[in-house]
Amino acid sequence: MTRLYCLTSGIALLLLGLLAQSLTALHAAPGARLAHLASGAVLVCLGAAGWGARFGAQASGLAYTLAALLGILSVLLSGGWIPVLGIQARDLYIFAHLVIGWTGLWIGFRAPGSQASSRAAGRHAGPKDTGAAGGRQGRPGAAPDTPPAPGR
Repeated sequence: MTRLYCLTSGIALLLLGLLAQSLTALHAAPGARLAHLASGAVLVCLGAAGWGARFGAQASGLAYTLAALLGILSVLLSGGWIPVLGIQARDLYIFAHLVIGWTGLWIGFRAPGSQASSRAAGRHAGPKDTGAAGGRQGRPGAAPDTPPAPGR
């Protein structure tokens, strides 16, 4: 699922970076366009390669959620103008950042099959105890963390 997120959000960010100048509703500052192009390219590469896709989802989720929160704060405090970056927040960008950010955080940290969700559900993500046929303690029916009985 993380690979799919990286591929789809990466392609969406690449398109956003490429088309933002030509569509008046999506007009963005050159720095924002460059950030969308760079992060989109990295996400597509991570999604295509497979390794690092989970980290890519987590990192982009955090970055784009923070970008959305910065946009919301700028709208509330100064009418959408972000003086430090010299850009103006737009509702469509804030919404897109929220969608990409929250989806990345959910998929990266809580998606079914991820290590975080396995720990939360009480499942062990490591090797399974196979009892006498090669389990960790080698005793049939023994709990994985139970030491062997004395004298055996």
